[in-house]
Amino acid sequence: MSEEKDVIVGSFKSITTQMQSFKHDLYISDIILDGDSSIYNHFQIMNNASPNDIIYLWINSAGGNLDVANTYVQHMVMCQANIIGIVGMNCASAATYIALNCQGWELNSLSTFLIHGFS
Repeated sequence: MSEEKDVIVGSFKSITTQMQSFKHDLYISDIILDGDSSIYNHFQIMNNASPNDIIYLWINSAGGNLDVANTYVQHMVMCQANIIGIVGMNCASAATYIALNCQGWELNSLSTFLIHGFS
């Protein structure tokens, strides 16, 4: 008499980790002010971005608070994603400071920068 035994063969799941990449569109389209919640949302996106992500920063601003712009640039420097500045008709003062700290730029025939001169 032969005995039959159930043989349990373990099943293995193949887990592959793929680095997903995301495109983020961020907009600076007003005066850069302290307490502007949209700017703080940008910080969160930059903090969570991966090296595979790309951030398109649409800039059309008359500038604003230099302290906020400096904090913005600090987040840009720490951001792992590439940041491309898309410069609109009005990129002035603190907005220019932010734009010049992008890794790349897209300009059109109407793009302008305003840079203050110090004496």
